[in-house]
Amino acid sequence: MSLIGLRRHARPAIVAIGLFGAALIYGDGAITPAISVLSALEGLDMATPAFQPYVLPLALVILILLFAVQPLGTERIGRAFGPIMALWFLALPRWASPACCGTPLC
Repeated sequence: MSLIGLRRHARPAIVAIGLFGAALIYGDGAITPAISVLSALEGLDMATPAFQPYVLPLALVILILLFAVQPLGTERIGRAFGPIMALWFLALPRWASPACCGTPLC
């Protein structure tokens, strides 16, 4: 309704800018998960080069599953990933402690 007060020749430009902004938001919503998943899986390649041929296919499977489950709601996704994240945070100290104790910062 705020476009009513504008001159007619300015309205298309304002609408185009608004549509461009909406397109950027949708694009960001699609590219950010892809970059995050690929970044996480490329860590497997650093662990052992044997995983390198599986990084992209595994990323595609994870992203398809995430986008397929997304309409079910964040509660179900949280229930699925909660235990996985808890296991991850419990495993981190076990893997990091030998490296931290072997080469302390002080």
